[in-house]
Amino acid sequence: MGMRKTLLLSLTLLSAVSTFATVKTVTLPAVPKGHNCSFVIQDIPGNLDLDGIQNDILHSLVGSTYEKDTTIYLNSYHGTNDTLKCEISIGRKASIAVNDTILCAEDSTYIGSLINLYSGTYWRKDPSSSVYAEYRPYYDMYASKIGTKSDSIDWDSYRIPFDSSLFYRDSPTSLNPDFVRSFNNVDQTGVYMFVAKDTFTGCSHMDIAEITVNNCKTSYIHWFNYDGPKEYHAFRSDDYLSYLKEDSIYVLDPFVNCICKLPLDTIVESTQSEDPEDCEHYKYDMTVKLVATVTYNGKVLESDTIVAYVLHLDDSGSSFRIAPDTAIANYNGNCVFTVPEIQLLMPKCDCGSYYYTQNLHTGDTITKSCDIIFTFRNYCKGDTVEKVHVLVPDDIRIFGNDTTVFAKDSIGLDKVIYIDSRLPVYNSFTHKVEMTISRTIELKGYLNSIAEDSLVLRHGGKEMPILYFLDNVNKTGTYYFVARDTMTGCEATENFAITVLGNDSTPAPLYPADIYEVKGNIYTVSGAIVMKDVYLKDVKDILKEGIYIFNNKKIYINRKK
Repeated sequence: MGMRKTLLLSLTLLSAVSTFATVKTVTLPAVPKGHNCSFVIQDIPGNLDLDGIQNDILHSLVGSTYEKDTTIYLNSYHGTNDTLKCEISIGRKASIAVNDTILCAEDSTYIGSLINLYSGTYWRKDPSSSVYAEYRPYYDMYASKIGTKSDSIDWDSYRIPFDSSLFYRDSPTSLNPDFVRSFNNVDQTGVYMFVAKDTFTGCSHMDIAEITVNNCKTSYIHWFNYDGPKEYHAFRSDDYLSYLKEDSIYVLDPFVNCICKLPLDTIVESTQSEDPEDCEHYKYDMTVKLVATVTYNGKVLESDTIVAYVLHLDDSGSSFRIAPDTAIANYNGNCVFTVPEIQLLMPKCDCGSYYYTQNLHTGDTITKSCDIIFTFRNYCKGDTVEKVHVLVPDDIRIFGNDTTVFAKDSIGLDKVIYIDSRLPVYNSFTHKVEMTISRTIELKGYLNSIAEDSLVLRHGGKEMPILYFLDNVNKTGTYYFVARDTMTGCEATENFAITVLGNDSTPAPLYPADIYEVKGNIYTVSGAIVMKDVYLKDVKDILKEGIYIFNNKKIYINRKK
């Protein structure tokens, strides 16, 4: 009875002491020691928040070697029951996993695709910061046929023969071609050991899986995902290959738990006519049939044929169009114009079901604006006629009249005529062809005859202009005007009788018989101009569109519709 009381008293005291004890937990990283999968505590990290005594206690572990994560308790410091819980960490473990697998020899499965490697880490101290951090190593991976799963394997003594195994290094720059090999033969059936070895620490991880490699047999073949042929309508023949995706749509199941994708032979049947002038040469059907074949026991066996695709091809094209519908003739100088190249002829299909003819061709000489007629023959849809209007610049026109002027008025010779030359230009803003007045006109005037010594007026060109004023009665005579468009090379010549009077300032009357027409940029005139008791407002309604001289002033009349 006395002994029982003593035992109870001792337990009570231990419980009382434990009430005042503390447990402090610290983690110590162990770094790799060589390449034999052993790890050593190199030093005590400075960030553990320890006092001097605790630090001295932990230093007793420096140099200790470990092969796995370990927990150590260090008791009795500070004269109490205080405890240091030391968790020794060698890093995060890696693992390799391979499942038992049934494969088809015809699929040639890549051996590396069967492996799932879950990478680990190891501790390494940064020499500059003295901070421990986790680093990921590279792995050497091995695969070797070992027999059966029941075979006993002594890992410590087992060595994989290099000539009977596959090797792969998990590195961006290192790949052994042996490891790329595939399971593609029934003789490869067996139990395989897959190993991943940490290249830095020397730690290895392994898994064993049974790999079964079978040959496909046509007696078991049936089509998956087949619900009848797929039909594709109205696309061009040069696109049809993009629809042939039989490998991704149709698969074969030769035996349980094994999906076998066999090579597929394609049989194409077409209703296309051989006559290029027949519509069925361009609109026809193509039937694509698929059949799978295997070699079994030295014999080629063939599966049932299925219709995979029915392709409705249409190379007949559609309507034709020409844009724009107006073109500008080429200027070749000397007032010679030729048909330009029509580059914007744009059929919606260039599949070959048509041909076309045209009445004028590029480079043909033309003298006036005309139409180029395109006749398109489509063997499926009949003929289509389109045209392009080719513009040739209008002839240069010189407008004037036999005129009487007064010397005292000193009228310039170029003021009694009007020149019109129109050129077609492409407006990049409106995308249309427009007619504009040419600014490249070179004008020469001659008195009584067209000769160099009779030249009295010159405007335009690179030579110095000659200005001529009707300011003397001796300048009365016949004036010849020669206008030339330097851009097109076209010329025009006209002559007018001009009388220069002396002191009488009354202009000669203008009668309807004296009027002449002009077209161009002409302004509407309003108001009244006195001419020998006749007002312009009284006669403007009977005047034709044109240029008129009233009191030696040029007047433009425009009849707007």
